Amino acid sequence: MNKEKLSEHFKELKEQIQSFFNRKTLDAGKEALKEHRNQVLREIRSHGHILDEHPVYGAVAFLGKFQFDTGCPKVKALAKGSSVQLLEEIRAKKTVRVEEGASEAWKYLLAHKPEALSSVLALCYLASRNRSITSRI
Repeated sequence: MNKEKLSEHFKELKEQIQSFFNRKTLDAGKEALKEHRNQVLREIRSHGHILDEHPVYGAVAFLGKFQFDTGCPKVKALAKGSSVQLLEEIRAKKTVRVEEGASEAWKYLLAHKPEALSSVLALCYLASRNRSITSRI
């Protein structure tokens, strides 16, 4: 995914996150978002087919589930786009940790939807750098 498309998807991701906080308290919004994230994460196998066109769906599921080594240039490259090759390089350097509860979904996407996973990873990296998102997850 190129930088322009990534930027469009990231804007959509921010809008989706914001929708959980419209007309709700901060705590109620966080709880609603958490429940939705967990549900999407559990259902990722059955909805994997939509991730190629809508990686935002997968990014919502993985919000807060990755820990990035931000000192790695390959990780920083995620801000500019995504590719399966970049995903493989990041994996080889072990510069992303996946939370235990998300590891099965990660493994499934890695085996069956690596291009979608690379887009999800890029979106989650951008989200991890955005205070308006990190303060809500």
